[in-house]
Amino acid sequence: MKLNDAALNQLRSKEISKEKFNLQLQNFEKGFPFAELERAASSNDGIFIHELSLQNELANEFMKALPNLNVLKFVPASGAASRMFKFLFEAFQATKEPNSKDYNTFFKGLEKFPFYNALSSDLKEMAQGSFEEKKEFLNTILSEEPFSFGKKPKGMLPFHQLKGEARLAIEEHFAESQFFCASQNHLKLHFTISPEHKEMFESQVEKLKLKYQNVFTNGMEVNFSEQLPRTDVVAVTEDNKPVETKEGFLFRPGGHGALIENLNNLDADLIFIKNIDNVLPPFFHKENGKFKQYMGGVLLKVTATLFLLQKEFSEKGFSVELLNKTKRFAKDLLGIVDHSLLNETTLGSFLFKPVRVCGMVKNEGEPGGGPFWVKQSSGEVTLQIVEKSQIDEENSNQIEILNKSTHFNPVDIVCAIKNYAGKNYNLLDFVDSNTGFITEKSYEGKTIKAQELPGLWNGAMANWHTIFVEVPLVTFNPVKTINDLLKPNHLKEN
Repeated sequence: MKLNDAALNQLRSKEISKEKFNLQLQNFEKGFPFAELERAASSNDGIFIHELSLQNELANEFMKALPNLNVLKFVPASGAASRMFKFLFEAFQATKEPNSKDYNTFFKGLEKFPFYNALSSDLKEMAQGSFEEKKEFLNTILSEEPFSFGKKPKGMLPFHQLKGEARLAIEEHFAESQFFCASQNHLKLHFTISPEHKEMFESQVEKLKLKYQNVFTNGMEVNFSEQLPRTDVVAVTEDNKPVETKEGFLFRPGGHGALIENLNNLDADLIFIKNIDNVLPPFFHKENGKFKQYMGGVLLKVTATLFLLQKEFSEKGFSVELLNKTKRFAKDLLGIVDHSLLNETTLGSFLFKPVRVCGMVKNEGEPGGGPFWVKQSSGEVTLQIVEKSQIDEENSNQIEILNKSTHFNPVDIVCAIKNYAGKNYNLLDFVDSNTGFITEKSYEGKTIKAQELPGLWNGAMANWHTIFVEVPLVTFNPVKTINDLLKPNHLKEN
């Protein structure tokens, strides 16, 4: 596509090359290929099921090593909370009172929500009144300060309460971290946020630093980053022409896959990744912390062997003995049985990859990407986290494999982004750029198409070494709608 000076200046300001821009347009034209599922990962075929005694042993090994590790927790927190309240926004705009399950559950359980004690007596009366009074109540909590729940990010919403005091989602990330990622009582947290919420996050973090100074006695290092403009993707019309505005082309954020750039800029030995909305009240922190310790122990065990292999390759180069050692490592610690593509030519690239350990929970109907063995374009079959949208639903064979899936991914990940010499990988080298998503959106009343980059734990980490371990369902408690806070685990008090 030929670009005028204004368009070129816009691309330069975003640090997007003409080649990258044209590739985005090509992706809209041709779409993204579906994942080619070989089989579902399952117990002892891609998912390690460790006995409790071994879990405890690995957790203890991790805790012994922790004082000498640079550990960080990375929390994607840029998402707005508006989707949590979708059914309440719809009720506010309705002319007739809804009789839906969500609506009735919300008002029936109102007194159990952690924000209830902050409501004035007038607001509490409105919530029990006529539909018009309920609409006034909804307008207040969704759009007016000090509530404005529909305008805030999830991290700034009250998720739980303890002894009558409301606790924001961001606070639970501070509180739970003491059990698995505070090295020598020093805490490092990194939140990805939207620029319009930065001041709100910074203000709250300063309050939490004061509140938790006796827990993290050697200080708290809390940083923020935003999705980079160069990860934005142009939006197009239904016939794949760039959407034009008064300021130039319409660009949209590239989705959470763009956060691989943010992750790439961090420096740590181990990084725990967890979504902002997947936190429980303090009652569960120590128990869930044990499973994070266990996952950290698995990662340390894997990297200890991998680093030895990397060192030997760097110092001595290829040998049949090293190749055989690598095959044993792949079988015993990665669960890879087929080594047909591992040879003198591929050994170096196989050894030097970042590593991630992903917790997997048994599938009991909860949403989430699933663990599968996937055939790559190279012919290699690797473990991947695959979303349903990546699967060809018209292919009966693929649907049959999908339906055999026994586990799903709760976004519970710990990763190592350095090699044996302590040098960071360039994580962008391990992204599968063929695993994006195209979705329909609305702009000024017209249908447009948007494109998301490969998901952070899908395509963005597709070429990492991946280890799946089973963890219990209690580690997965996402808050997708406000009513999720009425589930028993979120109401549990110490």
